Amino acid sequence: MKEWLKSFDAVSVREQTGAALVKQMGLQSQRNCDPVFLLKQCQWKKILPETETNKKYVLLYDFDKNCVAEEIAEKISKKTKTEIWSVFKTEICNKVCADIGPLEFVNLILNAEAVVSNSFHATAFAIIFHKEFFVIERKERINTRMNDLLKVFGVEDRKMDHVKKMQTAKKINWQRIEFILQKERKEAEEYLAKITGEKKNE
Repeated sequence: MKEWLKSFDAVSVREQTGAALVKQMGLQSQRNCDPVFLLKQCQWKKILPETETNKKYVLLYDFDKNCVAEEIAEKISKKTKTEIWSVFKTEICNKVCADIGPLEFVNLILNAEAVVSNSFHATAFAIIFHKEFFVIERKERINTRMNDLLKVFGVEDRKMDHVKKMQTAKKINWQRIEFILQKERKEAEEYLAKITGEKKNE
Protein backbone atom coordinates (compact mmCIF):
# COMPACT_ATOMS: atom_id res chain seq x y z
CA MET A 1 0.00 0.00 0.00
CA LYS A 2 2.85 2.38 0.80
CA GLU A 3 4.22 2.16 -2.74
CA TRP A 4 0.79 2.87 -4.20
CA LEU A 5 0.27 5.89 -1.94
CA LYS A 6 3.69 7.25 -2.87
CA SER A 7 2.52 7.50 -6.48
CA PHE A 8 -0.16 10.07 -5.56
CA ASP A 9 0.50 13.81 -5.60
CA ALA A 10 -1.57 14.25 -2.44
CA VAL A 11 -3.32 12.03 0.10
CA SER A 12 -6.42 12.99 2.06
CA VAL A 13 -8.05 10.83 4.74
CA ARG A 14 -11.33 11.15 6.60
CA GLU A 15 -10.27 10.04 10.06
CA GLN A 16 -7.43 11.01 12.36
CA THR A 17 -6.70 7.32 12.84
CA GLY A 18 -6.22 7.07 9.07
CA ALA A 19 -3.81 9.98 9.12
CA ALA A 20 -1.84 8.22 11.86
CA LEU A 21 -1.60 5.05 9.73
CA VAL A 22 -0.32 7.02 6.76
CA LYS A 23 2.24 8.72 8.99
CA GLN A 24 3.47 5.32 10.18
CA MET A 25 4.32 4.60 6.54
CA GLY A 26 6.50 7.71 6.48
CA LEU A 27 4.06 9.61 4.27
CA GLN A 28 2.13 12.84 4.65
CA SER A 29 -1.64 13.24 4.49
CA GLN A 30 -4.30 15.72 5.49
CA ARG A 31 -7.41 14.84 7.40
CA ASN A 32 -10.52 16.31 5.84
CA CYS A 33 -14.18 15.95 6.72
CA ASP A 34 -16.45 13.47 5.00
CA PRO A 35 -17.76 14.85 1.67
CA VAL A 36 -21.35 15.00 2.97
CA PHE A 37 -20.29 17.90 5.20
CA LEU A 38 -19.23 19.99 2.20
CA LEU A 39 -22.87 20.83 1.50
CA LYS A 40 -24.60 23.16 3.93
CA GLN A 41 -27.89 22.23 5.55
CA CYS A 42 -29.83 24.53 3.20
CA GLN A 43 -28.13 23.00 0.15
CA TRP A 44 -29.10 19.47 1.20
CA LYS A 45 -32.70 20.55 1.74
CA LYS A 46 -32.91 21.89 -1.82
CA ILE A 47 -32.11 18.51 -3.39
CA LEU A 48 -34.21 16.31 -1.10
CA PRO A 49 -37.64 15.02 -2.18
CA GLU A 50 -40.72 16.46 -0.49
CA THR A 51 -42.14 14.38 2.33
CA GLU A 52 -45.77 13.33 2.37
CA THR A 53 -46.11 12.43 6.05
CA ASN A 54 -47.01 14.62 8.98
CA LYS A 55 -46.24 11.91 11.53
CA LYS A 56 -43.47 12.48 14.04
CA TYR A 57 -41.01 9.67 14.56
CA VAL A 58 -37.70 8.52 15.99
CA LEU A 59 -35.46 6.99 13.32
CA LEU A 60 -33.74 3.73 14.27
CA TYR A 61 -30.89 2.61 12.02
CA ASP A 62 -29.22 -0.36 13.66
CA PHE A 63 -27.02 -2.87 11.82
CA ASP A 64 -26.64 -5.19 14.80
CA LYS A 65 -30.21 -5.51 16.15
CA ASN A 66 -28.78 -4.10 19.35
CA CYS A 67 -31.07 -4.21 22.37
CA VAL A 68 -29.57 -0.94 23.67
CA ALA A 69 -30.49 0.83 20.43
CA GLU A 70 -34.06 -0.42 20.71
CA GLU A 71 -34.33 0.54 24.39
CA ILE A 72 -33.12 4.07 23.66
CA ALA A 73 -35.46 4.43 20.69
CA GLU A 74 -38.39 3.25 22.82
CA LYS A 75 -37.47 5.63 25.62
CA ILE A 76 -37.31 8.64 23.27
CA SER A 77 -40.52 7.55 21.56
CA LYS A 78 -42.37 7.33 24.86
CA LYS A 79 -41.03 10.68 26.08
CA THR A 80 -41.80 12.56 22.85
CA LYS A 81 -44.98 10.61 22.03
CA THR A 82 -43.68 9.73 18.58
CA GLU A 83 -43.57 6.60 16.45
CA ILE A 84 -40.47 4.51 15.80
CA TRP A 85 -39.44 4.13 12.17
CA SER A 86 -36.66 1.70 11.35
CA VAL A 87 -34.52 1.06 8.28
CA PHE A 88 -34.41 -2.63 9.23
CA LYS A 89 -37.32 -4.78 10.41
CA THR A 90 -37.70 -4.89 14.17
CA GLU A 91 -40.55 -5.77 16.51
CA ILE A 92 -40.62 -2.36 18.19
CA CYS A 93 -41.04 -0.20 15.08
CA ASN A 94 -44.26 1.28 13.73
CA LYS A 95 -42.91 1.46 10.20
CA VAL A 96 -40.09 -0.23 8.25
CA CYS A 97 -38.37 2.06 5.75
CA ALA A 98 -36.66 -0.55 3.57
CA ASP A 99 -35.74 -0.39 -0.12
CA ILE A 100 -35.16 3.36 -0.18
CA GLY A 101 -32.63 5.37 -2.16
CA PRO A 102 -29.90 7.68 -0.82
CA LEU A 103 -31.98 10.87 -0.94
CA GLU A 104 -34.95 9.17 0.73
CA PHE A 105 -32.59 7.96 3.46
CA VAL A 106 -31.29 11.48 4.07
CA ASN A 107 -34.87 12.76 4.05
CA LEU A 108 -35.77 10.32 6.83
CA ILE A 109 -33.10 11.91 9.00
CA LEU A 110 -34.15 15.45 8.09
CA ASN A 111 -37.74 14.80 9.21
CA ALA A 112 -36.96 12.72 12.30
CA GLU A 113 -37.37 14.02 15.84
CA ALA A 114 -34.28 12.04 16.85
CA VAL A 115 -31.85 9.51 15.39
CA VAL A 116 -30.63 6.35 17.11
CA SER A 117 -27.97 4.60 15.07
CA ASN A 118 -24.61 2.88 14.71
CA SER A 119 -24.25 4.24 11.18
CA PHE A 120 -21.55 6.81 10.41
CA HIS A 121 -23.59 8.64 7.78
CA ALA A 122 -26.81 8.59 9.79
CA THR A 123 -24.86 10.33 12.54
CA ALA A 124 -23.23 12.73 10.08
CA PHE A 125 -26.58 13.84 8.68
CA ALA A 126 -28.05 14.12 12.19
CA ILE A 127 -25.24 16.61 12.86
CA ILE A 128 -25.88 18.50 9.61
CA PHE A 129 -29.61 18.80 10.33
CA HIS A 130 -29.18 19.50 14.06
CA LYS A 131 -31.09 16.44 15.18
CA GLU A 132 -30.98 14.89 18.63
CA PHE A 133 -28.94 11.73 18.19
CA PHE A 134 -27.47 8.79 20.05
CA VAL A 135 -24.74 6.53 18.68
CA ILE A 136 -24.81 2.88 19.66
CA GLU A 137 -21.54 1.01 20.18
CA ARG A 138 -21.03 -1.63 17.50
CA LYS A 139 -20.74 -5.23 18.69
CA GLU A 140 -17.27 -5.53 17.14
CA ARG A 141 -16.13 -2.29 18.83
CA ILE A 142 -14.09 -1.45 15.71
CA ASN A 143 -15.92 1.65 14.59
CA THR A 144 -12.94 4.00 14.79
CA ARG A 145 -14.33 6.40 12.20
CA MET A 146 -17.39 6.97 14.38
CA ASN A 147 -15.19 7.64 17.38
CA ASP A 148 -13.14 10.13 15.36
CA LEU A 149 -16.31 11.87 14.15
CA LEU A 150 -17.69 12.29 17.65
CA LYS A 151 -14.33 13.56 18.88
CA VAL A 152 -14.09 16.21 16.14
CA PHE A 153 -17.42 17.68 17.23
CA GLY A 154 -16.84 17.15 20.95
CA VAL A 155 -19.88 14.91 21.45
CA GLU A 156 -18.26 11.69 22.65
CA ASP A 157 -20.90 11.46 25.39
CA ARG A 158 -23.45 10.66 22.67
CA LYS A 159 -22.01 7.14 22.27
CA MET A 160 -24.06 4.63 24.23
CA ASP A 161 -23.41 1.09 25.41
CA HIS A 162 -26.18 1.23 28.01
CA VAL A 163 -29.49 3.07 28.18
CA LYS A 164 -28.52 4.63 31.52
CA LYS A 165 -25.81 6.65 29.78
CA MET A 166 -28.53 8.84 28.31
CA GLN A 167 -28.67 10.55 31.68
CA THR A 168 -25.06 11.74 31.40
CA ALA A 169 -25.32 13.00 27.81
CA LYS A 170 -25.12 16.79 27.74
CA LYS A 171 -27.46 18.94 25.69
CA ILE A 172 -25.96 19.42 22.24
CA ASN A 173 -24.59 22.91 21.68
CA TRP A 174 -25.59 23.39 18.05
CA GLN A 175 -23.97 26.80 17.82
CA ARG A 176 -20.63 25.22 18.70
CA ILE A 177 -21.29 22.31 16.34
CA GLU A 178 -21.99 24.72 13.48
CA PHE A 179 -18.78 26.65 14.21
CA ILE A 180 -16.75 23.43 14.01
CA LEU A 181 -18.62 22.36 10.89
CA GLN A 182 -17.86 25.63 9.12
CA LYS A 183 -14.20 25.29 10.05
CA GLU A 184 -14.06 21.70 8.78
CA ARG A 185 -15.79 22.67 5.54
CA LYS A 186 -13.45 25.61 4.93
CA GLU A 187 -10.32 23.49 5.46
CA ALA A 188 -11.60 20.82 3.07
CA GLU A 189 -12.54 23.38 0.42
CA GLU A 190 -9.13 25.03 0.67
CA TYR A 191 -7.43 21.64 0.36
CA LEU A 192 -9.46 20.73 -2.74
CA ALA A 193 -8.76 24.12 -4.31
CA LYS A 194 -5.05 23.69 -3.64
CA ILE A 195 -4.67 20.21 -5.14
CA THR A 196 -6.84 21.01 -8.17
CA GLY A 197 -5.33 24.41 -8.79
CA GLU A 198 -8.74 26.08 -8.67
CA LYS A 199 -9.70 29.15 -6.71
CA LYS A 200 -12.21 28.55 -3.94
CA ASN A 201 -15.52 30.36 -4.37
CA GLU A 202 -16.24 32.65 -1.45
